[in-house]
Amino acid sequence: MGIKVREKELKDGRKSLYLDIYHNGKRRYEFLKDLPKLTGNRAKDKEIRQLAESIKAKRQLEIANNAHGFVPAFKQKADFVDYFQKVVESHETATEAQYRNVLLKVKEYAGDNVQFGAIDEKWVEGFKEYLLGSIAKSTARVYITMLKAVLNKAVKERVINRNPADNVDNFKKQKGHVPYLEKAELKKLQETELDRWDLKDAFFFSCYTGLRYSDVKKLKWDQIRNDRIQFRQKKTEGVEYVPLNNQAKEILQRMPKDRPNVFKIASSSGVNMALKDWAKDAGLKRWVKIIDKDSGDTIQKGLHYHVSRHTFAVQLLSNGVDVFTLKELMGHDSIDSTMVYADIVNKTKEDAINKFPEL
Repeated sequence: MGIKVREKELKDGRKSLYLDIYHNGKRRYEFLKDLPKLTGNRAKDKEIRQLAESIKAKRQLEIANNAHGFVPAFKQKADFVDYFQKVVESHETATEAQYRNVLLKVKEYAGDNVQFGAIDEKWVEGFKEYLLGSIAKSTARVYITMLKAVLNKAVKERVINRNPADNVDNFKKQKGHVPYLEKAELKKLQETELDRWDLKDAFFFSCYTGLRYSDVKKLKWDQIRNDRIQFRQKKTEGVEYVPLNNQAKEILQRMPKDRPNVFKIASSSGVNMALKDWAKDAGLKRWVKIIDKDSGDTIQKGLHYHVSRHTFAVQLLSNGVDVFTLKELMGHDSIDSTMVYADIVNKTKEDAINKFPEL
């Protein structure tokens, strides 16, 4: 670790002081904007340099404390909203809009300037309550997950030492509300035209492979070898291998080979709008978006891309694939995530057996 006080000459002939900080193989600069500029007056400049040296000593102590689990004061004062904005800008189109919405809610809740030091468990709990007053519980659950992801990133980048949301429970996901397409509905969609680049083929490809929108959108030809796909999941960052069935291979045969990406599809918002129109054209009433005219609330969500992944899981379990094999195909870290689909299939079986006529 090394910290040096350096001078920067300004256009008007004065000089400003700044800290040149080198730590853990990285260099950064802290400009001491609150200090007066050096003008050549020996007595005054000496006092200013002494102030700079005291700040230097303070930073050395703070960095040393940080190595032992203490958060430096200057990091606690860092602006969380500015940090969040940079995270938003770093995400791809598929998730940027969602993170931007979370940031808007943070600003509504706490204002445009929020220091990291102000964010504790009580702050996060308050944000949870605030969300419930303005959005649906299912959406609030997603927003809290994204907030935790941003704070985890800050921990990873050593902006903070621990995530203040770690001990805050998220809203529980409601069981039995996983949307999936039945076989008859898949057939109707297959028979209905969708003039939107490669979207129809991409959607069915996800139904046959379980790939997420983000993974299909960036899928490249060099990832497909020996009738299987090798890719790194965008969500979990784990390397996965997905075997291709005959239907998935037929789709690939139709795709142009003279481009790096297999499919050409739009942003997630554009894709989901097209899918809702497609469901309407196919006559799938339960997959058409319905909005209350008076309140503007969404009564029925309609078809969206992630339904394809749910469909893949439910159809495989319904046709005899065991839950542990499905876990590997889905790339789940925990069997609990896969059991959600098993519960759906078991409920379907119970409903079917209860339809047996009384004798």
